[in-house]
Amino acid sequence: MNGVLIIDLRKRPNKHRISAEVRRKAVDALMWAQDGICAGCERPFPAAWGPDDPAAPTIDHVTPIARGGRSEIENLLLKHGACNTQRGNSWPNARDRKWQAIVATALGLADGSPIATKTGNSGMNKNHPQNVEPKDGR
Repeated sequence: MNGVLIIDLRKRPNKHRISAEVRRKAVDALMWAQDGICAGCERPFPAAWGPDDPAAPTIDHVTPIARGGRSEIENLLLKHGACNTQRGNSWPNARDRKWQAIVATALGLADGSPIATKTGNSGMNKNHPQNVEPKDGR
């Protein structure tokens, strides 16, 4: 299915609860924006996973809720369950900030508008910010 997925997590009354439908849409958008790569270890997510699989993608809050972070798309990344658990509720590190910038660029969050991104992509996205070659040829 190719189309446009629009998610706006900023207008929810309860900042910490994400409904199953919104969670699924957020995971889909983040999976696309991160090009199927874990923001923790930078390895790909498996093609299939079970409910207790430590390699399954989980939602990580860049700034943890325990430290004042919110469940807004700008504050979310996908990480393997094991990578997410390892970080715990510590402050974000340089890798978290790098991936936060990649996701913001891919999802067009710089202008503050709701997320609008293509869905249904398969394989590597050549126009994804992570896959675009530098203009100077390096």
